[in-house]
Amino acid sequence: MAPKSIGRDTYMIETMGTLMTSPSVNAASSFCGKQGKNLQLLTTNSSGLGPGARSSVTFMCLSDDDPRYKAAVMRRDNGVTTIENR
Repeated sequence: MAPKSIGRDTYMIETMGTLMTSPSVNAASSFCGKQGKNLQLLTTNSSGLGPGARSSVTFMCLSDDDPRYKAAVMRRDNGVTTIENR
């Protein structure tokens, strides 16, 4: 499960067979860590049930001094988990 580059410092990774986003988040964190950077989670998405279930995360790999690297505040909106950067 290799991340796909979808923009500058921005990647997407998808896991199949689980509704849990933790395998995708763990893979993203490991990917960024190997670059000496920090994971900045942008979005999470889960759909389906059983073997056909899918989970994906969109994220950035950012250095400590990158102004885009901020503490994420998770909040729930209408059944969708989003991240609000403050």
